[in-house]
Amino acid sequence: MTKAFLYSFLLMFLHSAPSQQPDMEHTPFQIGAVNYFGYAGIDLASIRAQLPLHPGDTLTFARFTKNPTEAVVTRLTGHPPTDVNITCCDEARHLLIYVGLAGTSSRPMLSSISPRGSAQLEPVALQLYDQDNSTPRGFTHA
Repeated sequence: MTKAFLYSFLLMFLHSAPSQQPDMEHTPFQIGAVNYFGYAGIDLASIRAQLPLHPGDTLTFARFTKNPTEAVVTRLTGHPPTDVNITCCDEARHLLIYVGLAGTSSRPMLSSISPRGSAQLEPVALQLYDQDNSTPRGFTHA
């Protein structure tokens, strides 16, 4: 890939969605789906019934907390969830909730392997990244 392509991609990435919706944290969204993975051998119906998140409920990113979901899953399965994630959005602008369960189909992911290659971003790209991360998320870019 050329340097110009990488710079263009990085600029597009850094100046995307967060600046277009400055108060997304407090915007109410309807939950579109609660998706489960790793649930083989677990009574999914009882978790669905007792989980505090259901399709059709309204939620904001600012009010979302993993704690109630973690408590229900731990109480019902004896194990904490492997993951609880909230993602925006499906094509109807509804939230997607993902809950990982420690069933017999669950496998740990290795993520502590250090990179071994020599590829790295150019200094200007790292400067743009640092600059973007120093901008408060409630403000738009000029």
